[in-house]
Amino acid sequence: MVKYQRLTLLERVRIEKYIKNGLSKSEIAEKIGRNKSTISREINRWGPKSDYNCALADFWAIEERTQYKNKKLRDNSQLRKIVIKLLEKRWSPEQVSNELRKLYPNNFQMNISYESIYTYIYILARGELRKELTSYLRQGKSKRYQKRSNKNRSRITDSICIDQRDPSVEDRVIAGHWERSKKCYWYNR
Repeated sequence: MVKYQRLTLLERVRIEKYIKNGLSKSEIAEKIGRNKSTISREINRWGPKSDYNCALADFWAIEERTQYKNKKLRDNSQLRKIVIKLLEKRWSPEQVSNELRKLYPNNFQMNISYESIYTYIYILARGELRKELTSYLRQGKSKRYQKRSNKNRSRITDSICIDQRDPSVEDRVIAGHWERSKKCYWYNR
């Protein structure tokens, strides 16, 4: 499985050059080594095809990527300073968020959710500030991993109900035969 990567400025320059040379989206995709749908999406988003400008496309792509719903930390320098100061003390974003609610109970501009703090940290472009902020997090990870569902958890195979177990289990001589009732508990054979 190929990991997704955003288009770079160099790739956008090549796309613009190939468009001016009259190549189709499929030909451009083949020359750049990208999927046709990626090239098509890029041109349709920042086009029309005849007016595609690589510099503007790159600028707007970066701008779009860095825009997120909650801009409080980016725009509110006082809030940002407090959050960074508390993160430096190895507080979790959850603790920071709760502390801000206690310190500024009636000031909406000085309250922020822990999810917005994580978003601010992980949306930053690679650089010293991002490295510094991720180092303050307890996990210190450069990427955020979401919890997975229990769908892939292993299941007990070839299991039988306690009611259907061997009669030798009833005397409870062997360790592990300690069930207290005859309800249908599952155990591994």
